[in-house]
Amino acid sequence: MSRVKDRKLTGMILAALLCTGGSLLNMSSVNAADVTVNEGETVDYVSNGAKGTGGWPAAESGVQTHNAIIKGTVNNAVYGGNSSDNNASGNTVTIGNVGGAQVTVSGTVQGGATQVAKEASNNVLTIQGDVNFTGDYTSVYGGFSMGGIANNNIVNILSKVTIPNSLEGGQSEGGTSSGNTLNISASGVIVGNGSMGAGLRAFQNLNFYLPTTITTSDTMLTVNGTADVTNAKVGVLAQGTLANLTKNSKVTLLSANTLTGGNTISQTTDISVPTSITTVSTYEFSVATESNKIVATLTNDGGSENNGGSGGDSGNSGGNSDSGNNGNNSSNSGIIDSETAKNNAKSVVETQAATTTFINAGSDMLASQGFAQAANAVALDTAKQQQNGGGAPAVSSFTPFAAFGGSSMRAESGSHVDTKGFGLNIGFAREIANGQGKLLFGPLVEYGGGKYDSYLDNGTHGDGKSHYWGIGLMARQINNDGLYYEGSLRVGRVNSDYNGNFNNQNVTYDSSSTYVATHLGLGKIMDLGHHNTLDSYLKYFYSHQGGDNVTMHASITGDENWSFSSINSHRLRLGARITHEIDDKNSFYGGLAYQFEFGGKATAYYNGGSTPSPSVRGGSGMMELGWQVKPGGPVTVDLGVTGWVGKQRGVSAQIGAVWSF
Repeated sequence: MSRVKDRKLTGMILAALLCTGGSLLNMSSVNAADVTVNEGETVDYVSNGAKGTGGWPAAESGVQTHNAIIKGTVNNAVYGGNSSDNNASGNTVTIGNVGGAQVTVSGTVQGGATQVAKEASNNVLTIQGDVNFTGDYTSVYGGFSMGGIANNNIVNILSKVTIPNSLEGGQSEGGTSSGNTLNISASGVIVGNGSMGAGLRAFQNLNFYLPTTITTSDTMLTVNGTADVTNAKVGVLAQGTLANLTKNSKVTLLSANTLTGGNTISQTTDISVPTSITTVSTYEFSVATESNKIVATLTNDGGSENNGGSGGDSGNSGGNSDSGNNGNNSSNSGIIDSETAKNNAKSVVETQAATTTFINAGSDMLASQGFAQAANAVALDTAKQQQNGGGAPAVSSFTPFAAFGGSSMRAESGSHVDTKGFGLNIGFAREIANGQGKLLFGPLVEYGGGKYDSYLDNGTHGDGKSHYWGIGLMARQINNDGLYYEGSLRVGRVNSDYNGNFNNQNVTYDSSSTYVATHLGLGKIMDLGHHNTLDSYLKYFYSHQGGDNVTMHASITGDENWSFSSINSHRLRLGARITHEIDDKNSFYGGLAYQFEFGGKATAYYNGGSTPSPSVRGGSGMMELGWQVKPGGPVTVDLGVTGWVGKQRGVSAQIGAVWSF
């Protein structure tokens, strides 16, 4: 997401993209430039990834695909790609320096051009910021082919400019031209200053994005010449609340000296426009021709569709610079009713559910691999002392251990959150003999996190990253009769971020809070004979993720202050594990458990309202398999795989290790 004025607009436009089939370049994902004319620099031409002085650029042999950025002055010509004998497709040209000095360009401006009957398609040319086109015959083309194909080129005009001669989408001399799109998001754009041949041609999609300040006396595009709109589809979208328009207000989209093909265009468009993160206004326009004009009439201003929530999912721009998507799925664009808006506000809270999943995964790893490796560590230390001629010590020294795990999980939260994460425990374990048996304890540090993707039932998607770090203590008393009880306490910080599209705009935020996690366990280890032992247990897990006040960044409506409630997770797990000893060093284990989550509810608050609350409350089943290498050398390992079904489902893999010095 970008918050620069012209780029902010692109984030909104891509959320709607109307039904004309056109699309707008996402300015935040432009490919790295092959050539850049920097601010204050003057050149004669830009072409095929190069810039130069002293004349005009020559077309070059071969396929030409390049990316040019113009922030300075170009005297004669700008080409993204210019081929003498092959295709010139997929080029991007960006002219303008948003927030910077004026850019001056004269001569031919073409996204992609081929001088033979080849293809000039999928080129994107964007004009933004303060741009001064000079010279009576300066023209702008998305793509040009000498008798070949010129399809699906895009011209984006994001600021008020005057183009002295012609503006053309996909011009082919004797060939085919289709799917070419003009996107205009500023009023007062002028094409033609009276020069011969001035006009608008070769666009099949015309999208007009009305500024919030537009009035009935404004004209979006004036053509001082002939505008050929034959069979063109015309779409209209409001950039935000149209404060100066009421029902039946008319806005001139295009005014020309001569309008040809006007009787072949007709388009009615409607769109829900965000007025805040949680409110939308719905506008409906009808499009028609009047004399040599194309006008849009506001047939329904809709008012504010607000029910204390936020809106539906928008489309994204696509991962590269050639185009965005066309916004055809139901959650991308069009009308968003208030109930849908309210339900979709839940998307921003799914981050908290994902973060709780990561924190709880850390608890699970400590309660399994962490304690197992701590026990292995002290056993290794004891074995080493005995090998040196001593007996079993009453108090072992602190011995390092480590446990690492990775997981791919899905948490059902009324919708669902997919997480791919990892966790790491590093600690020092010590064992003290006592009258009942042995006390195992030690400090540890932990780090973990990962990526998440959240999905509401209607397809609204959010994603982000989360990571945590903390310190903790662990302890387990193992009695001589096999009864044991254990506990742990961890404290740390968790950081996360969110990026999502809903209400026809992009929303992001960053969050940071404190977490506290603990667990208590009670179990019994019994010898079943034939080198088999049974470990049956009951464990309780608790985690608390503190609330946070965050700044939400919305691509259209700006920043808002929100707050998140704290999240408390209460899990109870009942299970058993059987371990079979192969020999003195190797053993295998398998186990089953059932877990129920009693909490895990998250809520966000804003401006007196609150979002729907995702919750991971529910039951899950667990199965585990693993292989242990018991102490007997300087390094020992433990490998385990765990599968989950139910409210929480997925797979995790863990590896533990201890070492001696």
